[in-house]
Amino acid sequence: AVGDSMTVTLCSLALARIARRDGHWNEARGHALEALRLSRRRANRRELAASYEELGAWCASRGRPHSAEAFFRRALSIAEPIAEKSDHVAEICRRLSEVAAARGRPSEAASLAKRALRAAVKIGDTRLVGLGLRALAAAVYAEGNAKLGAFYIARSVRIFESRGIPFELARSLLESARIARENRDLGSARSERARAESIFRRLGQGPESSRVLVEFARLKVLSGRFEDALVLLRKAERLDEEAGAAGGAGDIQALRSSVEERIASASLTESNRFLAFGESVRDRSGVLVRIARELSADRVFLFHLGEDDEPVIGECRGVSPAEARRLIEDLAPSRLGPGRIRPLLSIGGSGSPDPRARLLAPAASADAGVYADRSLAHSTRAFGRGDLDFLVGLAREIFGASPRLSSLPAFLAASPTGAGFEGVVTQSKGMLDILSMLRKLSGLGTTILLQGETGSGKGLLAHEIARGEGSPFVTINCADLTETILESELFGHAKNAFTGAGAAKKGLFDVADGGTVFIDEIDKTGQRFQEKLLRVVDRREFKPVGSLDLRHVKCRIVCASNRDLRQEVEEKRFLQDLYYRLKVISIRVPPLRERPEDIVLLAEHFLANYSRAMGKEVRFADEVLRLFTRYPWPGNVRDLQNEVERAVALASNGETVRIAGLSDELVSFAKSGLVARAAGERSLAGMVEELEERVIREALLQLGGNKSRAAERLGLTRKGLRNKIVRYGIES
Repeated sequence: AVGDSMTVTLCSLALARIARRDGHWNEARGHALEALRLSRRRANRRELAASYEELGAWCASRGRPHSAEAFFRRALSIAEPIAEKSDHVAEICRRLSEVAAARGRPSEAASLAKRALRAAVKIGDTRLVGLGLRALAAAVYAEGNAKLGAFYIARSVRIFESRGIPFELARSLLESARIARENRDLGSARSERARAESIFRRLGQGPESSRVLVEFARLKVLSGRFEDALVLLRKAERLDEEAGAAGGAGDIQALRSSVEERIASASLTESNRFLAFGESVRDRSGVLVRIARELSADRVFLFHLGEDDEPVIGECRGVSPAEARRLIEDLAPSRLGPGRIRPLLSIGGSGSPDPRARLLAPAASADAGVYADRSLAHSTRAFGRGDLDFLVGLAREIFGASPRLSSLPAFLAASPTGAGFEGVVTQSKGMLDILSMLRKLSGLGTTILLQGETGSGKGLLAHEIARGEGSPFVTINCADLTETILESELFGHAKNAFTGAGAAKKGLFDVADGGTVFIDEIDKTGQRFQEKLLRVVDRREFKPVGSLDLRHVKCRIVCASNRDLRQEVEEKRFLQDLYYRLKVISIRVPPLRERPEDIVLLAEHFLANYSRAMGKEVRFADEVLRLFTRYPWPGNVRDLQNEVERAVALASNGETVRIAGLSDELVSFAKSGLVARAAGERSLAGMVEELEERVIREALLQLGGNKSRAAERLGLTRKGLRNKIVRYGIES
């Protein structure tokens, strides 16, 4: 290397921090990795710890707390032996505290924050004291002590004010605003937010200013002022664009989508004052003029779903029927499905050459609708809740349908998953039945056993159970740990219980008191641990490792297994008594191949999420979605998620992904004819499907692709034939 490598390492770290602060994520990661490479080569432990810490900070900023924690712990293990009370140790402990709080471990977060604070006080670093107080405020607030959280954050604010550290002062004010908002002290929240925004603007911190606007948008959401929230989120996006930062784009777009969805859902409820206009609308062309005038819309058109669910375009204003058809097809399948149309409110694509605000309003029958949009290129005013309500009311009058909610399909009148399970994406009857059962168990503390293949969604269900109850949630994976560490993590340990146990430590059962403990891969544990767990499940009591003290805990226990525990019991690999205690409520989570109706739904969900996160507009070709529905997905939902993430990462902005853009496994599956063989190997039903596909292909070939005649010959409706053509990927 040219020059002093230590200087180069330190410069790389400094550049990584600057790039991270400014939201230049790829650049920041590159500098941090360069620093890591150089420090490894020089075997300089302090620089090595700093490099791992910076990589952890990068992961934390990108919303990857699991990876961030791993890097921070690696940094701490290197830095601590060098100087236990150094500024470096204080900083790493503070960062670990923030990650622990983000991962739902507030007690651990508070302990780490106090450790960081003690080290900062010891070395007399006022800045680190202020940072430690801010982390401690967040942790104790998460533990439920709102008063103490407010006290600590006020001290942090005072320190940064008195020492003239404006950047950290603004960040502490933002944390103070968050705590005030969640305490429903909206006046203080607005005041603190306004101070933070003023400081960030003075410092020229575009990305940080956008964080202030996002925080303010959350306040508006809390107050039910959704349109105001959308305006603030659009401003935040523009600030990020102007600053050339993409760091917060995923968070902003996720919140924006959530708000848009809430507005869209509300437009179908009786809170929409436009659901009855009091008169029938007969002159449809006149109505389009009225819509365009009222909404300042550039393009408006009517459409309905035909016999085979193909969109049929009606009257148009400002757009040709061909272009209107393309606009509607672009929405499928996220807004169009078999015989139904879902409402849409979108404030337009950030970064698009022609960003547009869009509205889609279904009629009460949900098989017809009205589309309207307007360009945002020369206007900042997007559509709001009132605009969508107006259009939904008119849509129902235009198509002459009753405005009663009872005429809507069930999935439009209410969320299919119901309250408390918003994170579960499904339309499978089997999964909906599981959610219905879990909803009935909410708040009861009943032990639950989830069994199913790897990646089928057991962990997500466990997390949603706790989230629906608003209670603490901790998780541990038995496959990752030795039995000794597993006992220590779950039950805690006394001081000097084993080598290295210099202080007593609370276990996860203590941390989750009043909440939920999720024990994953319980089938990977040994009999000694199973006997100890039996006592907890049976009597909700346990002893920390190395202690005679009996602890009592009140929490729900959710266990998950990839294997059939009944069979494990029969083969003497799992304790029979524990099995019967765990299976109070035993749920088999079906693999993805058994719920094919969820595959396209999940694929589009992941596609939307990763496209937002990566700042791209990516679509799947129909051939890809057809292949997805026929592939066996051995890794289940996680396998599908990984495939979609890979496809989006490798796709160019605006690209339509085709089969050639998928992983080697799926490409080979598509090319080699394994589709039919895989179906045949699975079951008799698979062989019947293969025969059905062949008969349909032959009928279409003999009749020159005429679907109406083929349907008549095969004894099917035209719509039924079309569904099978799509299912089997038959090209007419």
